[in-house]
Amino acid sequence: MTLTTVLRRHDETRQEFDLLKLDCEGAEYEILRESALATLRRFRYIVVKFYPEPAGESVVPAYAKLKAAGFVSRGRTPRAFRFTDLFVRV
Repeated sequence: MTLTTVLRRHDETRQEFDLLKLDCEGAEYEILRESALATLRRFRYIVVKFYPEPAGESVVPAYAKLKAAGFVSRGRTPRAFRFTDLFVRV
């Protein structure tokens, strides 16, 4: 299920949301990769708990995608183990 599908099911009339929290046991990489920039821009803050990178995934493109959507990291430098980061849309 995509992030766009979740938003449509639960509140398709709302254009902006305050917070998206992704704690998806490794699926956060795919969710970010597959989400349109416009969908991510509907949020003011995104908190992501990054799990160890599944095969074929990397935290680097996830950060690049969030940056392309207008977010800056307010948390930590990406690491190779489980960590949480806050992204703020500027």
